[in-house]
Amino acid sequence: MWYSLMLVRPGRVARRFLITLLAGALLAACGEDGAGPGQPPVVASVQVQPGQGTVTVGDELPFTVRALDAGGREITGRLVAWSSSAPAVATVTAAGVVTALSAGTADIRAAVDGVTGASELTVAEAAVAAVTLDVSDLHLWPGETRRLQAAAKDAAGRLLQGRAAAWSSASPAVATVGPDGRVLAVGPGQGEIRVVIEGIEAVARVTVSRRPVAFIAITPLTPVLTLGEGVQLTAVTKDATGQPLEERIVEWSVDNGNATISDDGLLTAVREGYVTVTARSEGVAASMGATIVDDAEYEHDLLYHRVTAAGSSELFVLTLGTGLAPLRLNAGSVSHAPTSSPDGRRVAFAVSMRELGTGLPVDDIFVIDRIGGLNLRRLTATAGIDDQPVWSPAGGKIAYRRAAGDGRSDIWVMNEDGSAPANLTADMDAAAVRSAPAWTRDGTRLAYSQIHNGPAGTTASIWVMNADGSSKTQLTSTLTGFDASPTWSPDGTRIAFVRYYGAEADITILRLSDGSLTRIPLEGRQTTPAWSPDGWLIAFGQNVRGIDELFTMQVNGTNVRLRTSDRSWGGGLAPAWIRRF
Repeated sequence: MWYSLMLVRPGRVARRFLITLLAGALLAACGEDGAGPGQPPVVASVQVQPGQGTVTVGDELPFTVRALDAGGREITGRLVAWSSSAPAVATVTAAGVVTALSAGTADIRAAVDGVTGASELTVAEAAVAAVTLDVSDLHLWPGETRRLQAAAKDAAGRLLQGRAAAWSSASPAVATVGPDGRVLAVGPGQGEIRVVIEGIEAVARVTVSRRPVAFIAITPLTPVLTLGEGVQLTAVTKDATGQPLEERIVEWSVDNGNATISDDGLLTAVREGYVTVTARSEGVAASMGATIVDDAEYEHDLLYHRVTAAGSSELFVLTLGTGLAPLRLNAGSVSHAPTSSPDGRRVAFAVSMRELGTGLPVDDIFVIDRIGGLNLRRLTATAGIDDQPVWSPAGGKIAYRRAAGDGRSDIWVMNEDGSAPANLTADMDAAAVRSAPAWTRDGTRLAYSQIHNGPAGTTASIWVMNADGSSKTQLTSTLTGFDASPTWSPDGTRIAFVRYYGAEADITILRLSDGSLTRIPLEGRQTTPAWSPDGWLIAFGQNVRGIDELFTMQVNGTNVRLRTSDRSWGGGLAPAWIRRF
C-alpha cells in the first residue's frame, strides 16, 4: 500500500515519518505468516482429527489433517505423509484411512512440510455378538467322528479370531465332543452339541443311527463234514464299506435234513449229501453250501499237541469221521511236537520242563506207548534243546533238531531206541539255523529248512539230503522271506511247505521234477503242513478266533475242513498222522 503525502517543505521530522511509513508498508506487503513478498505461507502446526478416539478391531475410519500457519490460518494444497507408531495395532493409508488390527494404542501421525501432528487411537477387542457352527444338523454312525467348526462374529458380522470356545454334549451316551470340537458318535439316539464363546452359544443337533447290515460273510466257506461231525460257522455282519457290525442278531437255517444247525451256528452232519446253510440279519441273507461225506474208512488219524489256558501242553489223537472228541494221551503236561511210529503203537515227543529237585532244564525227546501211556523212555539227554522229532515211515530211525548251547542248530538222526545219534548237518554253516526235518516214505532222504542271517537280510530255504547227510541240495530261495516246515508227498515227487508272503503264510507245493511252485492261497496264516500217508490230504494249523485250530484240505486246496471243530476241544498245533487201529 502506498500513501501520498502533501508536504510543502520537507524537513527532518517529515523525512523520519516517511521512513516509518515505508517500513510499515513493506511489513504489510510481507504478511503476518512470515513469508516474504510472493512466498507461500509457512506451516507452523499440524492438527490430526479426530484428536483422540477409541475403535474396535476391524474398524476402518478416515482421519483428516489441518496445516496451520503462525496466525492459525489453514494452509491447503500441501502433501501429507501419514504413519502409525504401532503398525501391528493400526495401519494408515496414504489417504489417511486407518484400519484397526489388534488391541492396543497407536499414534496416527501426519507430517506436512516437516511439521508433524498426531492423534492417539485406542483399539479395543470387539465383543462377540454371534456364534455360528458350520453344521447345524449332524448325522453319524456309531464310532464315526466329525469335527465341528465354530465362528465368532462381532456386531458388524466380522469374523473374530482367537476366541476361546467351550464345547459340551447334552447327551454323552449319544455323542461326545472334545475340546477341539471333534464329535464322536457313541450310540444310537439324538442329542445336542453346544459351543459357548464369551457367553454366546450355538447348538448343533446330532443324530446317531445304527449302520444297516449290507451283507453277511460266513466262514468257513463250503465246509466238508463227515457223518456226526460238527463245524462251528461264524457269520460276520458288515456295512456297505465292509466294516464289521457288532451286536447284530443272526438267524441260522438249513434247507434239508442232511444237517442241523444251532442258534449259534454249530452245523452238525446227519447224513451224506449236500445242504445249504443260510444266515439272516436285519432283512439281509447269505447262503453257503456244505458237503457231508462218510470218511470212516480213513486209515490214519491226527496226532497233535494242545496248549491249555493254564499253559500246559498235552498230546491228543483225533479220530476222523466220527465226530468224537479227541483222545488225550497219558504223556504228561509238558509234551509237544508228537510223531508216530509206522505201526501207530508208539509216540515220540519233545518235553520242555524243569527237573524236579534240581530245577535244571529238560529239553529232550521221549517215547511212550500209545495205549495206556506205558513204557515211557527218555531217548536224548544232552545239553541244549532236542525237539521236533520225526519217525521215519520206513521205521528204525528218528530225525530231530538239536539246538546246541553254542548257537548251532542242526539236523540229527538216531535209532528209534535213542542209540547212535549223529549230526547230519555238522558240515554246514554254523551261523545258520536248521530245523523241521521230514522223511521220505522210504526213509532214504530228509527235507529240512535253513534260516540264514546275512548282510542282505534274513532268508529261509528248503533243503534235502540223503539219510546219511550226503548230497545236500538247496531247493528254494527267498531273498526277503521264509520257507519253512517241509513235508513230502508219499511218492516223493513233491514237497509242501509254508512260504511267507508278507503278512500271509500259505502252503506252497514244490514239484521236484521241474522246480515249479504252486501256492494255495487261504485266509490267514497256515503252519506246519503234514501230507497224509495216502496222499489225499494235507493237515495244517491256522489261528482262528484267537485259537490255534487244525484243518485238512485236499492237495489242490479244495475241501478245506476244520477238524478241531468243537470249541471245547481247545484247538491244536503241529499235526502229524498216526495209523488207526
